[in-house]
Amino acid sequence: MIYNILGIIIGIFVLINSILLIVSKKEKQFVCIINLFLAIGFIGTGIGGFFIPKDLDYITIILLFIFAVLFLVQYYVFLKKNQAPQKHKVNSSKK
Repeated sequence: MIYNILGIIIGIFVLINSILLIVSKKEKQFVCIINLFLAIGFIGTGIGGFFIPKDLDYITIILLFIFAVLFLVQYYVFLKKNQAPQKHKVNSSKK
């Protein structure tokens, strides 16, 4: 039951993230659509888990795990690729 609630909470956070990406227009539309799909998947699986019989709870866990892995892959492939590497400034001051 706790994973259903956590699935809904994670889905809400992903939904907020996708809304912020849409508003900021920093990312491509494709990335925003993937985020919305994953958010709906998290929320739908979390809510659907309350209606699945107890002997089939593993289906909910597997679906939440798949959505989490897809979100992590999408994050590292699309979002990290677009960020430019930041150079560290070395502050060498001689006195």
